[in-house]
Amino acid sequence: MDIPVFDFVSYASDVVCVSIGANLLLPVAPAIMSRFFSGIEVDPDKIIANNFSEDLQSYLTDGDLKNIGAKAVAISRRRQAGQNSVPGLFWRVLDVCFAAFGVFLLWSGWIKDKRVAPWSLVLFLPVLVAAGWPFICYVCSIAGLKRRILFARSRAWFRKLRDRKAEASANDADITAFVDQAKQAISKKIGVGKAS
Repeated sequence: MDIPVFDFVSYASDVVCVSIGANLLLPVAPAIMSRFFSGIEVDPDKIIANNFSEDLQSYLTDGDLKNIGAKAVAISRRRQAGQNSVPGLFWRVLDVCFAAFGVFLLWSGWIKDKRVAPWSLVLFLPVLVAAGWPFICYVCSIAGLKRRILFARSRAWFRKLRDRKAEASANDADITAFVDQAKQAISKKIGVGKAS
């Protein structure tokens, strides 16, 4: 079974119609951004409970919490801005220009030209930017927050390990003192036994 050959000319008018419809949705770009960012957990209680065990929580420093908080607050502000913003003039102008250009290609018949038809995919560029930019921002934000949480967790774990080593050293000193005292007691008993 052969793979069908791409025919950019036969269905170019359908592609342009779809792009016109998609470009008319560009004003919802801020809502797309808000929707992406609403999926990131920024509540301090939940971040701590979900990412740090109870024994590690006591080893978190103010600096670690401040780093996590800075990223969480930035995400929260971006989410709030997306909920409150209305589409700007840029999106509205882009919407009209690309939709009008698509209508022009259909009306003029240029879309049936073999040289113009392959370029009809360019009409999807604003849609890709409108949906892709929020997604890239979302991925970068969640990766930044997870990176800071991971860094804080590793630092807390090293602090816990350091404290355990210090406790072990203190225990070793106590054991050494016990051994020394026991040796003295044994040597005194042996000395008393020899003297008698």
